[in-house]
This record gives sequence, structure tokens and C-alpha cells, in this order.
Amino acid sequence: MNPSSTHCSQPVSRNLNNDLQHNCINTHSLATNFRNTMNSKPANQSPSKINTNNKSKNYVPARNRLHGNSKNNSFNIAHLNVRSLEKHIDEIKILIRKHDFDILCLTETWLHGLVSDSSITIEGYRHYRRDRIGKKGGGEIIYIKESIKSRKVDDLSNFPIESIWVEVMVKGIGWVLVSCMYREPKANIAYYESMLDNIESAISKNENIVILGDLNFDYKLDETLENNPVYYIEKLYLLQQLITEPT
Repeated sequence: MNPSSTHCSQPVSRNLNNDLQHNCINTHSLATNFRNTMNSKPANQSPSKINTNNKSKNYVPARNRLHGNSKNNSFNIAHLNVRSLEKHIDEIKILIRKHDFDILCLTETWLHGLVSDSSITIEGYRHYRRDRIGKKGGGEIIYIKESIKSRKVDDLSNFPIESIWVEVMVKGIGWVLVSCMYREPKANIAYYESMLDNIESAISKNENIVILGDLNFDYKLDETLENNPVYYIEKLYLLQQLITEPT
């Protein structure tokens, strides 16, 4: 689901006190079977939103529409499931400097209203955060280099799911929508369909999109269209999955 120009030549981190789960340009993490988490529908029944033969737009595959006109037009973007940003902020600062990320997306930040922006600021980067409201856990944040033009897309970031969307200017490509998204393992089919609504709304604004995060689906467990929810999203919107091995 990420642009082919995006790169990360090595794992984000080998070991951050064994508390950080790490992925490079990750769209989802291995967790649980679609048929178990989506138990409100039979395993062989597609979500009502899905119809791969009914696209309202003539989408161009992600490999083509997000490839800059120069080999130097790539940008370095990564995702981590951080499980408490406050606890790991010093390690994140070291990590982002070491790998010189242009954009770093973090899920499960576990932030709340009592955590100030100043306590999670990283020099040279601006950040956009969305905290979970009403219960502990969750939360997303996107760090973007100050040298990169960026702006939060409020209407896309206010859907009833855990996602935050930012538009960034990428040399040779133009404005690209970047999303940091989280889905907890016990989320039901209604949550998944809200994710589809969110993505569809994003594409209606800009077909150049990058989705990172932790969706808690086991992609390799079942790669058939009927039972793989991430594969559904790829086929529905002609997105390209860049993660080719378990993370």
C-alpha cells in the first residue's frame, strides 16, 4: 500500500529493550485470523462494501502513480507499534536520527490529554497526534521532518476509527496522503467497513496514498480474496503491498 519510491534498507530496530515491535513500511502486523475477528459474518461471506468489479473510478496501480520522475525522489518512511511513546521517547529520538526517517508513524502511543506536546517533541520534526478517547491504549502519531511541507487532513482524521491522515509534499510526485492506522484485534466487521469508508474518502481527495500501521490481521494465513481483509483493500483500490515477508 506504500509508494514504490518509499524505502527502508534494514529493520527499523533489532531490540529496544524488547518492548518495541518493529516493522519497516508496515501496513499491518501478524495477529489473528480474519474468520475469528470478523465472526459476525461467515468466513466465506465478503464484507458488504467489497465488490472488486465495481470501482467508481479508473484507479491507476500504486506502483505507477506513486513513482517519482527521478531515482532521487524517494522518501524514507517507517512504522512502529511503540506501546507507550512516553516510555520510549528517548529511544525513538535515537532511532529517528540513526535512520534519518523523513516520516515515522507510531501506533499504540498510549497518549492522553495530560501528556503535553512538548514532552514528545523531536527536534527537526513536527508531529501530528490522535489520542484514543474514553479508554486506555491506542493512539497514533506521525513525525515528519520540518523541511517537508505537511498538513493534517482533519475530516479524514475524524472518522470513528483509530487513524490519522496527513498530506505531505513529495518531490517529483506532489501531495501524497499518508495515514497511520490502528485496529485492535477484537474489532468487528463494522470497524473494518469504517476503515473502508475512511480509505475511500481519502482516495476521493487524492489517489496518491500511503497507509501504514497495525491492523492486526494475519496476511499470510489466508491469501484468498474471500478471507483476507487486507487483500480486499488492495484489490478494491488497486494498492500495492510492499511488505513481502512476516514482520
